[in-house]
Formats: sequence, structure tokens, C-alpha cells
Amino acid sequence: EWDRPSGKVKLYFDAGTKMLVAAKYRATTMQGIFEEERRWSDFREVEGVKLPYRWVTYRDGALFSDQTVTEVKINPTVDAGAFAKPQ
Repeated sequence: EWDRPSGKVKLYFDAGTKMLVAAKYRATTMQGIFEEERRWSDFREVEGVKLPYRWVTYRDGALFSDQTVTEVKINPTVDAGAFAKPQ
């Protein structure tokens, strides 16, 4: 737990895996200021790194978003044409 200008941040770790599984903090957004909690789960290894494939966000105790990742690629090759100036 630590203090930042907008308030305290509290981190939660899984005792068995030592993975960060949740955080509580005050979020300042364009919609206003909220007490936010984010929970990460479904950790999978990608090129030797464990990453969460699901995260759920609560704002002021109510479900705000529930997101699931289907695929993660670390440093994939990107076609240079993707950065070309449109005609």
C-alpha cells in the first residue's frame, strides 16, 4: 500500500503464485472520480512471461467492465505498410 496524490493504492497478491491479482485505488477519469478495483485472473505463460487473460473492473463497487484477451503476441512483426501515410 502506498499514497499517491489521488489517494492510497492497495495491491493484492496470490499467496501461492505471488502474482498480482487485484488493486484498489481512486481513479480520476473524464467521467469523474471513482473508487476503482481491478482484478486480474486466468494467467497464462507467453514466451516465458505470465500474463492475465482476464480482468474485471469495479467502480464504486459496481461492475464496470469485464474483459477477456484471446491471444497475446509479444513483439510481433508488423508490416511497414501499416505505418504508411494514407493516399
